[in-house]
Amino acid sequence: MCLCVYVSMCLCVYVSVCLCVCVSMCLCVCVSVCLCVCVSMCLCVCVSVCLCVCVCVSVCLCVYVSVCICVCVSMISVQDFSSAYDLTMTTCLAAIMKVGVRAFVPCLLVFLLCHGMAKPRRLFSRSDPSEEGLGSGAGSVPDRTAAPRYACPPRCRCHITVVQCSNLGLIKVPPYIPSDTAVLDLQNNKIRELTERDFRNLQNLRILILVNNRLRKVHSRALAPLHTLRRLYLSKNLISHVPDNMPDTLVELHLCDNKIKFVKKKPFDKMSNMFALELSRNPLLPKGIAKGAFEGLKSLHYLRITETGLTEIPKDLPSSISEIHLDRNKILRVDADDFKNLHSLIRLRLSSNKIRHFANLTIGHMPNLQDLHLDNNRLFAVPPGLPQHKNIMALYLNDNHVAHVKSGDFCPRYDDPTKTPYSRISLYGNPIPYWEIQPGVFRCALDWIFIQLERPN
Repeated sequence: MCLCVYVSMCLCVYVSVCLCVCVSMCLCVCVSVCLCVCVSMCLCVCVSVCLCVCVCVSVCLCVYVSVCICVCVSMISVQDFSSAYDLTMTTCLAAIMKVGVRAFVPCLLVFLLCHGMAKPRRLFSRSDPSEEGLGSGAGSVPDRTAAPRYACPPRCRCHITVVQCSNLGLIKVPPYIPSDTAVLDLQNNKIRELTERDFRNLQNLRILILVNNRLRKVHSRALAPLHTLRRLYLSKNLISHVPDNMPDTLVELHLCDNKIKFVKKKPFDKMSNMFALELSRNPLLPKGIAKGAFEGLKSLHYLRITETGLTEIPKDLPSSISEIHLDRNKILRVDADDFKNLHSLIRLRLSSNKIRHFANLTIGHMPNLQDLHLDNNRLFAVPPGLPQHKNIMALYLNDNHVAHVKSGDFCPRYDDPTKTPYSRISLYGNPIPYWEIQPGVFRCALDWIFIQLERPN
């Protein structure tokens, strides 16, 4: 019986030692891996050493307990086994407490020392502007000269990249406009001048609205920093000349209702991207536009110069133009070379001028013209060249001095299937004896209902 107990106890001790060693080693490895991921390598190594010391102490403790049990078992008989067992367990527990305390305290001190010496790693986020570029091999230093980031100007309203400062009674452009502003609305204020520094930080500005202010002076470098400006609205001011050094990115320029008397060529020299230009209601001189002033506008499609003092049509217009509005000026005549090479022109409005003469071949220079307005002028005859033109559909000749219309004024002598039929011919307000009009005069129109001989009610 004693031998059996002895064998059982030894087997138990052996299994305990094996399990202790295995569990301790697994625990050591797992904790080491986790610590390697979470903390620095130095701290991980220190903790691993501590755990290894604990494993060694655990093994020694198990061996020590096993020896104690074997000795006790060999010294007692079966009858005294119960009392010996109690004695042995008491001895073992005391030994465990003694050795455990002695081993735990040094390990704890080593752990705290290593943790204190380990330098934590600083984690940088990409949103931290002070640490940008630290990961590069060149060790670049953040740029401290970038334009400052401003909040919305006082009393203005801002939404994303739109800054609205209209109707505030401002006498100058507000400072501290956000540098990412794309649309700046300053209309209906009392701004008198644009200085060189007003827009220096607005590199992303695309639309600038300064309508209805009191602008008299625009510094020659005021608009130069606006490298992405697309639309500029300067109407209803007191500007006396077209601003210089405008960005060549401009697509639209509105200068209506100002005090411009003469348009020079220089401001438009490099404006090859401009699509639309408006100069209406300026006190232009009779010859207030320099020859070739618009020649550099290679992409111009829309030109509007109405209600000015012009007495002649601007010379050397760009061939890209498709719509011209020259209404309510004082133009006296249309010469053959006024619209030369305007192959893209679709709509021409010359209403309410003082035109008496319309030269031959003029219409032939505009082969794609579809809409011609010559109403409210002083013409005495239908403009020549209409029968040969293939594309004119709408013709406005009302309120002139035309006294007669005859066969061949509007339609070719022989039917031409390539000619587009008229959808509108307006002749009211002329001293034409309509009862004398021959039936075939308008045969190339879609229908008689499209011929206006009487003023509409």
